[in-house]
Amino acid sequence: LVDGDEVLYVGQTQDGDRVAAATRRGHALICASEDVGVLAGPGKGVQLIKLGKDDLVVGSQILRAKRDTLTLENEKGTQYDVTTRKYGVVSRGGKGHQLFRRGKLVSRIPPPPVLPTIEESN
Repeated sequence: LVDGDEVLYVGQTQDGDRVAAATRRGHALICASEDVGVLAGPGKGVQLIKLGKDDLVVGSQILRAKRDTLTLENEKGTQYDVTTRKYGVVSRGGKGHQLFRRGKLVSRIPPPPVLPTIEESN
């Protein structure tokens, strides 16, 4: 990482997964996980979503099932859900879909933890 960079999200994808990302200025993008290549060595990665001047990525998440959601919050507390049911899958590197016209996203709301089921043995 270089000065000013930070890690926002890390996840392990499987074939068929989608990757969602959203920016502070309210753009969200969903692309196929296969579109996000792994770079080794001196590579810095790939551009997932195009950023405008003074914009930055607020959150990202792997969307595996149709019910999976990237949930974000603006400065007034309004929540925005990014799902494959609501927004189409597009190629990585674009601006994505505009979620709203005014305001800024300030945070990603993590999904609730999923507790593993424990099967009893007799």
